[in-house]
Amino acid sequence: MKRASAIWDRVWFSEGSLVGLGAWRVLVLLIAGYATAFPSWVIFSYTSTTGEELGFRWTPVYFIEVMGMGPPGAELARTLLTILVIAYGTALLGIFTRTSTLVVAVLGVFWWGLGYSFGQAHHEKISLAFALMTLPFCPCGARLSVDAWLARRRGRPLPQSSELATWPRRLVQVSIAFCYLFAGGSKVLISGFEWANGYTLQAIMATENDPMAQAIAGDVFLAQLASGTVLFIQGTFPLVFLHRHLRWVYVPGTVAFHLGAWITMNPGPYYTLWLLTCVTFFRVDLIPTTLRQRWLRGRRVRVALQLLALCAFGALCVWIMIRDNPPVTRYLLVGLSSAAAVALLVYTVKGGRGPAPGSRTPVG
Repeated sequence: MKRASAIWDRVWFSEGSLVGLGAWRVLVLLIAGYATAFPSWVIFSYTSTTGEELGFRWTPVYFIEVMGMGPPGAELARTLLTILVIAYGTALLGIFTRTSTLVVAVLGVFWWGLGYSFGQAHHEKISLAFALMTLPFCPCGARLSVDAWLARRRGRPLPQSSELATWPRRLVQVSIAFCYLFAGGSKVLISGFEWANGYTLQAIMATENDPMAQAIAGDVFLAQLASGTVLFIQGTFPLVFLHRHLRWVYVPGTVAFHLGAWITMNPGPYYTLWLLTCVTFFRVDLIPTTLRQRWLRGRRVRVALQLLALCAFGALCVWIMIRDNPPVTRYLLVGLSSAAAVALLVYTVKGGRGPAPGSRTPVG
């Protein structure tokens, strides 16, 4: 029992960086805040609708149905969204962090449910909902927050780590792993391994105009390879916990799967899921320090290639986000992402002395 308890504590409650937790809070809230835009558009497009059309569109998800709530009016919807936007802002800045993240968790998930109640529900926000719900119950505002800045101003020492800093990311990692496992398992349980025979995928892609889709539709081997790869990545995703380096196989694999499906079949980019997967399985906050260390060790070519890959991935993410946004939002996203890229480059090349050349700071 003691051994099992020790393993449990090591997995869920090992000492974790509070700076890393604070950075994860910011990234999760940014992803969730952007993911709130589409359901908001859906909700407000139907708040002024009445009669049979509204009755046809309103198909409440389960927890909305249990609450016995009907379609919200325009005034109620505006009030709820105003509160949610304010809560997002204060949670991002880390003002009354636990209270503001609690409001975001409760009202944000409820708002997504309202949006899904006007149309088809998707599963891409499940793990994101778990991430939001963990924030009020962990010290996510202990660092990188206005709360922490005020505490320092009052002379209080700021902690560097905590046993409660690990479990939120771990819980979301597990939820993501189960999400993919169940997706792959359901294919096998319902259709068997014949799901990967290629013919089903060929039939789907034959109706698409994309050149890649047409190429797969015209070659059963390519269809079998694509189907088998998807089934393998989804069905074996929990293996990611066996070794830290396996993250470099499964996380890029899932990103490639979603982007490939989006290009060839247009089910949507599912960006909230794979962005959350990236920032949860990798310590994004350590990227600047890691690149700086490698630059100081003279690994200039390697750092240049890594910076190029990061900028390309960031450009892809920004492009997905701005394609359906108004010009002001596009300019804001492009400006912020460009500033972040320049800041990362300057820190890597011209930053402070950094840690000793012999030290290591893994990103995974």
